[in-house]
Amino acid sequence: MKALLAEWPDLAILFEDETTLRLFPPLRAKWAFKGQQAIVKITGRNARRTLFGTIHIRTGHRVVLRRWRARQADFQEFLRLLRKLYGNRKIVLLLDRSPIHEAKKSKELAAELDIELIWLPKQCPELNAMDQVWKELKRWMAANRQFKTIDQQAKRCERWVLDLKPRDACRKASILSETFWLRHFCKNFCKPTYIKSGWIGAHAAFGHQWKLVSPEMSSRWSINWRQRATRRCSSSSSVWIATLAICSLSRGQSRSAGCNSGV
Repeated sequence: MKALLAEWPDLAILFEDETTLRLFPPLRAKWAFKGQQAIVKITGRNARRTLFGTIHIRTGHRVVLRRWRARQADFQEFLRLLRKLYGNRKIVLLLDRSPIHEAKKSKELAAELDIELIWLPKQCPELNAMDQVWKELKRWMAANRQFKTIDQQAKRCERWVLDLKPRDACRKASILSETFWLRHFCKNFCKPTYIKSGWIGAHAAFGHQWKLVSPEMSSRWSINWRQRATRRCSSSSSVWIATLAICSLSRGQSRSAGCNSGV
């Protein structure tokens, strides 16, 4: 992977995983009054939908595709979506050895789309950052909660994932953990640069705050910003917070697919 980074500075390293949502809610520990049994109301009906998702280990950018099932045709559609959203950038996909991933047609399509597949060890879900996001999703959005329809649940869950701030998404995916196994690829995911005169946006890598700066205020504002940023970052992982606004992917919403801005 280091060789790929040297050849492709804008390499997109993505963790991919899918999860199944069921209308019948999963049961988890729940608060209740002392001496009373916690109650989860259910309808008795069941249905399911599948969410395909990726997270960028450097920017926290997420892509989610909502499908009826998890078949190889659905996974191949997700590969096409990734290529469409990331344009001509080199894509490396870290994923498990699911049958739909290892299918011959899936591998052929990935090669055709110039998406490199890197297989994670078997029975090691803790290595997949997107799997950690799904766990948090089910904890906050699905556990002990009965939705009226499975489509309503799938849409709510999709929006929950896409609406996370980049730092929150990376935290839930364990990417910011000191023990994250690919942490050396994530240290400086904001390239050092300076604010230039003009109406531009300054993106805070850790706070995800946007501000507009006028030409006459840009110099003074950039100095103050860097001083505050230096105090917020530890010496071991300090990066310049002020960065030039880059062209981000427009938030695409359709009936079955979406992504959050800021590739």
